[in-house]
Amino acid sequence: MRITVVLHPWHEMDTEECDRLVRQACTLAGQATVAVWVYQGDTHPAAVSARLADSLAQFAEKQLVLLPTGTDSEAIAAMAAARMGGISLGRCSALQFVGDALIAQRAAFGGRVALSLRSQAQVTFATLRPQGDPGSTSATAQTLEIVAHDPAPFEVQALPAGTGHPRIEGSPLVVSGGRGMGGPEGFEWLTRIALALGAGLGGSLPAVDAGWVPVSHQVGQSGKFVTPKLYFAVGISGTMQHMAGVSAGTRIVALNNDPNADIFSRCDFAVHGDWREILPLLTLLLENQSPVN
Repeated sequence: MRITVVLHPWHEMDTEECDRLVRQACTLAGQATVAVWVYQGDTHPAAVSARLADSLAQFAEKQLVLLPTGTDSEAIAAMAAARMGGISLGRCSALQFVGDALIAQRAAFGGRVALSLRSQAQVTFATLRPQGDPGSTSATAQTLEIVAHDPAPFEVQALPAGTGHPRIEGSPLVVSGGRGMGGPEGFEWLTRIALALGAGLGGSLPAVDAGWVPVSHQVGQSGKFVTPKLYFAVGISGTMQHMAGVSAGTRIVALNNDPNADIFSRCDFAVHGDWREILPLLTLLLENQSPVN
């Protein structure tokens, strides 16, 4: 089994975590040599995936290709796998070989479910954030720096989101609304609360479908996965599909006028009431204080 670690300019892991990824690859390799390919230069993830696939195609043996975690890594892995007829396992938490098969562990439904995936493909891609110290190994790593200035194989144009709403990606606080808001008016209050708190603004699928909040702010199984310290859910019933988009370690404050809403059994703090009475008061209170950092 040939193991290749691919590093690139857009990954979300720091230098220490990347070193652990290489050591994890060496642990999996046993006594074999691990290839570490470091892509540099003014290029694009799609161009890197194409060059990566062409480079990997020269090897006849089975291959495992590891990338650091991050959305660009997952995109590179998926595009290269499609180009080579391989498999991309996505964001994994652990990997091991059992015979000639690769067994991967990954989370689903916001960390509430653990999946065990098995691959016997000729080429398998995965992104991995090693947990803890991988330990010692007799394998060695051979690093190759690759400077690429290839343009994207398709036209890429950056466009502003133009929503004017605070982003939810990476925000330590997220304020989110759902069907129970009853209309777009409630999201005007939520936006002001989010700005006062320095929080991101989210919404459930029904709220997005109704046009009350842009799809780029959707939280849930079919939307974004968020990991804030605090999630303020207003008018959200708490379906499994929505809660799959919220980290299991996040503290949840729920405001809902339905005393039987499922989210009341999942939240840390529950407020039974009408948002029309509570949000204006909360907004005025927050806007008269300094933003929370």
